[in-house]
Amino acid sequence: MEDFLNKKIVFIDDQVLMREYFEGFAAFYGFKNIHIYPSVESFVREHTKLEMLSDIDLLLTDHHLGEGKTDGYMLSYRLRGFGLKFPIIIISADTLVDFSLFTNQTLIKPFAIETLMEAICKQLHFVNESINDSRRDKPDNLDFMKDIH
Repeated sequence: MEDFLNKKIVFIDDQVLMREYFEGFAAFYGFKNIHIYPSVESFVREHTKLEMLSDIDLLLTDHHLGEGKTDGYMLSYRLRGFGLKFPIIIISADTLVDFSLFTNQTLIKPFAIETLMEAICKQLHFVNESINDSRRDKPDNLDFMKDIH
């Protein structure tokens, strides 16, 4: 269980209440390696090289992250396009959009804390391929995200 609670989980949401909700959730369940960002842009500023992404075990991102901002699904598309395999859960209130092409799971708002925990447990049971070995022939910077500031 200790190993499970040390998994690196990244959470991106533009709403302060959702970030506080997730922070409280993480503390309640005892997660120790949680990284919370208000936007894709702030996440990208801290993750400019592939090796900075290689230790992520799970990404949870809201779909709509504010007008004129890069959304969570576009981030998922770009990460998958670059060959990154860690599980991605997208959070959305939109029930009409199918996010499954570039994500592993969708959580529809509103959801119970138990639903969030079930989704995390489900996704962290996957064995992720190491990008360190399989991506040696690729550039080490994330030029595909250069238009995100």
